Amino acid sequence: RSEIDGGRIVQNTGTLVWSGGTLTLGGGDPALSLHSATLNNAAAAVLAIQGDGTVATAGNGALLNAGTLLKTGGLGDTVVDAAVTNTGTIAVNAGTLEFAQPVAGSGTFLLDGFAALDFAGGTGSGSSLQFLHPGGTLETQALGSFASVISGFATGDTIDAAAVGFVSGTTTVGFSGGTLTVADGGQSAAFALVGSYAAGSFHLAADGHGGTAVTYT
Repeated sequence: RSEIDGGRIVQNTGTLVWSGGTLTLGGGDPALSLHSATLNNAAAAVLAIQGDGTVATAGNGALLNAGTLLKTGGLGDTVVDAAVTNTGTIAVNAGTLEFAQPVAGSGTFLLDGFAALDFAGGTGSGSSLQFLHPGGTLETQALGSFASVISGFATGDTIDAAAVGFVSGTTTVGFSGGTLTVADGGQSAAFALVGSYAAGSFHLAADGHGGTAVTYT
């Protein structure tokens, strides 16, 4: 367990390896009435996550990524429950990387096969997300338009609209003008896809936890 507090900034300009556990930004000093801390991954720097764990905050904790944040290890979840701004690249090669708060910034997300990116909120305007190899899962619990433009979505991949309930014969999927829309009554989520797709080749199924999973064949 590691804690950073007192308004301190951890500046990474090289390669920083985090093996897992709990990292608390803005917490740990009981003498402080206001808690804050920032982890700044600078341009050209690498923050390598090699295990599962949690980035938490007891106050105003922030993670700023202008370089590369890379999850390469751990088959379970790494949860980032702090304010995140991504102007660099966030890549997931193993397990699940979950953001419990919206991710700001116009950076890039890379999703490898059999890994998952989970957004409790949305992403920043101007950002992009690329499926690199079949088997990846993008999950978002936000409704409305998902801001990142998505490329590389193909057979074997999954887009999980977790906030759109799945009811067979009621939940619908549509694709028009490059926008994929998943809807159930008054709830809907929309995704901008780059590429050539046939509207009739998108398929819906229950995601196993109340939402709707979209695949393509």
